[in-house]
Amino acid sequence: MIKLIVQDNEKILSEFEQKEGDKEISIGRAPGCSIRLDDNAVSRLHAIIHYTNDNWVIEKKTNSGTVSINGETIENAILSGSENIKIGKFLLYVQKAEIPGVASFDGISDYDGVDVENEKTSFVAIASTVGFFRFEPDSANVSEFVMKNNLAVFGRGSNCDVVLTEKRASRKHVEIRRQGLSFFLKDLNSANGTLLNGQLVKDEIELVPGDNIEIGECKFQFSIENKDFFSKQNEFLPVPSYLAEENSTDINSSQLPMDSGAQTQAFGEQQGADAFQFSVNAQEPEEKSLFKKLLKKYRALPPRQRYLVILISFAFIVALLGGEEDQKSKSPKNTVKMGQDGKPLRIFSNLSADKKKFVKKAYDDLLAAQEKKDYGKVIESASKIFTYLDDYNQTKSLELLAKKAIEEQEQKEREKKQQERQEKIRKEVLALEDKGKETYIKALKDSKFREELFKIVQEIYSKAPNNRLAEEWTTGIKEKEAEEKREKEIARQKEALKQKAELALSNVEKIFSETRYVLALSEAEKLKEIGYSEKEYLDKVEELKERVLAKLAAIIDPLLQDAEAQNKEGGDLVKSKDLYMQVLKVDPANQKAIAGLNDIRDRLHARAKRLYAEAILAESISDLMEAKDKYSKCLRTAPEDDVYKKKCKNKMLKYESFNEEQI
Repeated sequence: MIKLIVQDNEKILSEFEQKEGDKEISIGRAPGCSIRLDDNAVSRLHAIIHYTNDNWVIEKKTNSGTVSINGETIENAILSGSENIKIGKFLLYVQKAEIPGVASFDGISDYDGVDVENEKTSFVAIASTVGFFRFEPDSANVSEFVMKNNLAVFGRGSNCDVVLTEKRASRKHVEIRRQGLSFFLKDLNSANGTLLNGQLVKDEIELVPGDNIEIGECKFQFSIENKDFFSKQNEFLPVPSYLAEENSTDINSSQLPMDSGAQTQAFGEQQGADAFQFSVNAQEPEEKSLFKKLLKKYRALPPRQRYLVILISFAFIVALLGGEEDQKSKSPKNTVKMGQDGKPLRIFSNLSADKKKFVKKAYDDLLAAQEKKDYGKVIESASKIFTYLDDYNQTKSLELLAKKAIEEQEQKEREKKQQERQEKIRKEVLALEDKGKETYIKALKDSKFREELFKIVQEIYSKAPNNRLAEEWTTGIKEKEAEEKREKEIARQKEALKQKAELALSNVEKIFSETRYVLALSEAEKLKEIGYSEKEYLDKVEELKERVLAKLAAIIDPLLQDAEAQNKEGGDLVKSKDLYMQVLKVDPANQKAIAGLNDIRDRLHARAKRLYAEAILAESISDLMEAKDKYSKCLRTAPEDDVYKKKCKNKMLKYESFNEEQI
């Protein structure tokens, strides 16, 4: 079981517990998450915790946020308990609960297939058995590594359990996995591979004590240590004479003395699973030589039988100790054994005959209930026994087994209910999806259906946080709203442009009404530059221009006709010039008027040239009166800025200083 305590600024917000085998624990901001963290820095589905390969594992699911364990950012990690997980502003403290009624041994809480409740000696064997690795000098950050947990990773990465100094090692090169009393090695798809006893490791392989492992130039050896067994060897009782014959005698679990039917049955089942033999030489005079022979024979056994030898050895010791208790219980009657506190011990031999009968009856009921798998009755009978005794013939173990069986039944019932709930939720989500499909189509066309669709999406998210359709609908409506917003802005701009164009057209109409036709025509030409291109508007502009041009034609055409008539041979060029000038006042760009004026200018220039020549001739023969008259006519005839006009002006200055008599 795993327990998560959620904190915010050292304030406990909630606690969450879950057993192995239940669905994964989802952590995030979505309403449907197992642990909901309401913070913008937390994604809808930020991380998950699930139980796999006998371990609780956390995996990061978000692409934007982070997950850190004890201050180190991770993508995924195995949880061993007591970690601090930081997600957003929240802190999740991890606790792993132990099996009820069973003490943990050196942090080992998972026994992978060993019947821990049924056999106490199995706990002792597993807890005192560890994987041991010895490394060559300078090949790793340790010279020896004792594997106490169920999983260890070796590699070049700094977060590995054993950090290798070999350059050809991958960051995570191999993992060692413990399953009960077995150890397995697996290469983690390393670049340069792993050798076990000179052979390349392809698949997960079980390790045998004495195996040599090579990773590049790094070499280390695997062994299994049982320090409690060897450290307490000298405390073991001598082998009974009926087990030590002159020659080696085969010993198996059926020959070991047991102090209860349950114990005999447990070890008998183990014997049927794995038959093995080992020899004890009773004639060996010295304990040291006996130990060496036993050790030699032990090492010659296959790996699994070695582990079983350890189990049976401890069972044998427990049996001997139990035999001593039985001998002590046969001490003279009416002797009450006292504890250190001066009170009678809660043991069977201290009970009265009636109480002994009561206990035996309760124990028989317990065994009968166990046979019928009436686990509630087993616990009830055990409770009766515990009224007078701390334990009786493995009653505690049987009670523990019954509790575990009840717990398993409850777990199955919970799983069944969970499956039923999930199936119900699945059907509800399907119904919501069907309803949402129709509503989504309506919502794309009409905004009044969007509130209804939003409620459907929220309800789907509460049941299935990662629903694909709900996410597609949400995205589709957002895109539609953005498109509608763009269309609305375009319509607003078009309306503003229309108002601007109509106002400009109105101003031109006003200029036209003031008879400023040329200006009206000029401003009408600018109306297209506004950019409003609706046909109705452009037609109005063209119609206005036609009216302006019609008015201009009514004024300009008579003037042009008179000007052209006077511009002919024998006509009054001065009058023609004035008429053309009137036309240009109305229409400065009138080409006919401009051409007529240019023609008059050329003709006047020719006349002025002739008059100037005649004046020069008269002046040369001293006919000054004639010369003055010609200069005066030339001055009047020459157009403005004409060369002869300037020359005549200079000549006339000389004649102005003389009177007519002097001339």
